[in-house]
Amino acid sequence: MKNTNILWAGIEIGKDKCDIEVIDNGENTVNVFNFENRNTENGFKKVKKIADMLSKKYKATVVFSHEPTSEYHANIREYLIKNGYDVIKLEAKHSKKFRALFNDRAKTDKIDKNILARELKFFYEKDIQKTIEDMSKNNIERNELKDLTRFRAYIVKERSKFKNKLKIHSFLLFPEIEDVFSNFFGKGAMFINKKYMTPDDILKAGEEQLAKELAENSNNVFGKKKAKELIQAANNASGLSSRTDGLKITKGITIDIIKRFDKYVRFLDKEIKKMLADDEVAKVILSYPGAGMVLASTFIAETKGLNFKSERDFMSFCGLCSNTNQSSKLEKDGRITEGDKHIRMAFFQAANPCIRDKKGNQTIRDYYKKKLSEYEKTKYGKKKAKIASAAKLAGIIFAMVKKREKYDPDYEAKMKAKVKQK
Repeated sequence: MKNTNILWAGIEIGKDKCDIEVIDNGENTVNVFNFENRNTENGFKKVKKIADMLSKKYKATVVFSHEPTSEYHANIREYLIKNGYDVIKLEAKHSKKFRALFNDRAKTDKIDKNILARELKFFYEKDIQKTIEDMSKNNIERNELKDLTRFRAYIVKERSKFKNKLKIHSFLLFPEIEDVFSNFFGKGAMFINKKYMTPDDILKAGEEQLAKELAENSNNVFGKKKAKELIQAANNASGLSSRTDGLKITKGITIDIIKRFDKYVRFLDKEIKKMLADDEVAKVILSYPGAGMVLASTFIAETKGLNFKSERDFMSFCGLCSNTNQSSKLEKDGRITEGDKHIRMAFFQAANPCIRDKKGNQTIRDYYKKKLSEYEKTKYGKKKAKIASAAKLAGIIFAMVKKREKYDPDYEAKMKAKVKQK
């Protein structure tokens, strides 16, 4: 940005109103404008008209900022960027900390727009945020991918709530069924849960009918053996004998909801896969053992267009850096830093199967064991080791993406050989 004379504008917007405050480099208020029921293109045109006027009057570049705390910023953001203005998203947690510098400041729309303008000026001048040009990129493809990946994560989270409800219903009606199926939400288990909800239902059906229907509804994974196990479990069942009608109804609805969520997740996965078909970064990430489509899509959606100076910067963005608390000679690790919760969760989810699977990613698994032994006698040792493993995975993926190099299974052996030669 060539023009060093900048006017800083903070936007607070809702469905039916828009509040904007503009300050100069001396943090003096230049203009305040509020619109009621004007979150439409006519209202946006009025914002642009005032911004054009201020830019001409003060011979300055007007830069807008907002918090991504609602969806109502998207329309005005896109409109202003299309008309040549830079619009920067500022994290709500950063604004909260910035607001704390002014102890007597309450949280109102009037105060927030002033805080956002001052925060934008402070971060830009101190080079704490990325350059304005990088931050204001309106990458439509990235935004679409972000919408899909975040909505997928939301659906998966909601689905897990109903899965927990299903387990509770099953425990009340037929507790022993959970021991019969290793995958409680697999095709065969879900069929039995829906059609034969109580031990009496299982016993009335009989072994032959159960074996036939299990084979048909599990792609022949289950048959006579599983039917015998079900009969045996039903004979020794300890479920409720009263108020079962209501539980059956709610259990059936719960199963239908889970299946509907499964269908939505499959559909979103197909759409995400289409969007990443020709993406070079996705190909690099997917080459690493244990890294799947969810991690690749989340990584690209949350980071595309952002430049990180170092691995430490990237880890901080992910919220995978631990704070160190030191006082005199006493030093200990604190909580992990705040960061993008979506990409952090994606790395956690990708690291977990690497840790569990003995035939999977040996690098992450060995690192987890090492950290587990280090944290063995500390509070939350297992959790800390998992966080460290997710951070290790994040560091590896970041390095691969930065170099645009796919995974080389012989890389570590080559590095050890180089060290020996030295």
